[in-house]
Amino acid sequence: MNDENADARRVKGRVHSYSRAVNAGVIIIGTKKMYLFWRKDWLSPEDPKINMNVVFIPERKWAKSIMVEQG
Repeated sequence: MNDENADARRVKGRVHSYSRAVNAGVIIIGTKKMYLFWRKDWLSPEDPKINMNVVFIPERKWAKSIMVEQG
């Protein structure tokens, strides 16, 4: 997959929950659809925090290539 295709697939969401104990969490999008994520898929240097706005690539029920939304 090239970068243009990845950018086109990105959606905006918000971190709903995150557990450092298991290094996993949940992101929701405006429609209240939930996506699970692992810390290893988090690309931003800062740690995930509840209510943080993010952009990510959805793959089935998983959030991949997650970045904090800029601006």
